Amino acid sequence: MELEHHLLKQLLLIVLLYFAYLFTGCSSSDAYLQAMDVETNPIRHSIRITENRQKHDIILKPYFNFNNNKTLKTNNDQHTKVNETGEYELQTVPGQNYFLETEGINTNDFTGQNLFWNIPNWQGGIDIDFAASNSFALTGGFNLSKINERYLMDENIGIAFFKESESWAWRFDAILKYTEAANAFQFALVEGKSIARGETRKVYLVNDDTKNEFWNIAFLYTVNSRRRDWPLNYFFNFGIGWQTFYDLNVDAESLNLLGSYSNNDLSYNLNYFSFSTGIYKNIFDSGRLILGLRFTKYNDKDGRFFIPDMIVQYDFILF
Repeated sequence: MELEHHLLKQLLLIVLLYFAYLFTGCSSSDAYLQAMDVETNPIRHSIRITENRQKHDIILKPYFNFNNNKTLKTNNDQHTKVNETGEYELQTVPGQNYFLETEGINTNDFTGQNLFWNIPNWQGGIDIDFAASNSFALTGGFNLSKINERYLMDENIGIAFFKESESWAWRFDAILKYTEAANAFQFALVEGKSIARGETRKVYLVNDDTKNEFWNIAFLYTVNSRRRDWPLNYFFNFGIGWQTFYDLNVDAESLNLLGSYSNNDLSYNLNYFSFSTGIYKNIFDSGRLILGLRFTKYNDKDGRFFIPDMIVQYDFILF
């Protein structure tokens, strides 16, 4: 009986010491993304023309996209508050690797640009389209680009439903896209405590980089004419989807910066809408040349992620 009473007292003491440590020994932290450079491809897909599709036929679709944009800039809404001049004002501490933030100085929302998306001037890819029936197809493929001396490869798989009339054809695609993204960033790790006027809290500024892969989903709807007696036929394509640019898990404990921590998930995902139009020309019965323009608009806060590009594609009709 005395042994059980002693063990109970020891357990109670351990619990009290644990809660004392939580409430008095340390503070939590919060991460804010000060700047982010992203190298990743815009979502790109081949143009899916439907004309005289038969069960078990296969079409190989090499394509290229060209655009003049290199870097797009926006505000990702994950920055710390700033002072009256738009700067995150901190005090240096001699001999220490952290800074001090004084309460009452950084009180304004950041309105500048801290997300920089580096995109390629060109992307090239190959898709393969297999008609499993007279109205259903399986698709897959990849595309390659070069951004600042770094090669990035994206892959895709999907399904499609299509229908043809005498003069027109319609097609709906659902696509799963595997994309690569390289990120170089700076985040501020801020001591998560309440401070009165004139008091300070610790801030660590950390620079890091990472490379991740993400799965994104897109839906395409294509309408094209299919008149053999016309010298040129034309198409319209509408696309919607979303794209992940980064997904960071900032762990202050692993960085050995602040005693206690909170895991801050800093992620950025955007929806987009695209519209494509152009012409195509049948080359005998073995293929078709496709030329077009595409306009892609993302729903970033500042509305700056708008990308026009030119499409060049040739379809090899294998079977």
